[in-house]
Amino acid sequence: MSKYSSLLSASVFLALAVACKLKLVPMETNFALFGGLSIFCGAYLRGFTAWLIPLFGIAFSDLLGEWLQIPGVHRYDIRSMLFNYAGFAAMVGVGHALRRKDTADWVFGSALAGSIVFFLVSNFGCWLDPIMKYHQSLSGLVNCYAMALYFFRYTLASDVLFTLLFVGAYRGMLAYYGETSRASSES
Repeated sequence: MSKYSSLLSASVFLALAVACKLKLVPMETNFALFGGLSIFCGAYLRGFTAWLIPLFGIAFSDLLGEWLQIPGVHRYDIRSMLFNYAGFAAMVGVGHALRRKDTADWVFGSALAGSIVFFLVSNFGCWLDPIMKYHQSLSGLVNCYAMALYFFRYTLASDVLFTLLFVGAYRGMLAYYGETSRASSES
């Protein structure tokens, strides 16, 4: 089980993240599992898989949400979408910091850092999105970030909660099954 425990856990967390994004579980706007999933994958998966799982899940849920016409789940302007996905990719990168130090303070700090990075990257894309109608100037960018602060509280809360939950559940599973080696250190 140790060889695949991190991949199995990430797959379960992915299914939960997609289900929540498709509104099968009602949540506040921007209160989502994908930030926690991205950090978890960065911490416990190796290579291409660490990036593939969260980015595939986000793209899949965006396309499925649009196809099913779920309110609030759809594609945006390509520039905005690319920056949104880049924000999640950056969160996978932040998760790499947990590879050697997955103590509660490191998990919390990674979730906090990941939320801030995602906020900066994704809202820059939002500023570029013509649908959002922000003035393409420094004041327009500042206005975009200021308007996004309302949603950031949900992003931050969910990233911290789900990162702690996913890492805690995974570490608990490893302890329960008596696994002493880190799954991320395996090939």
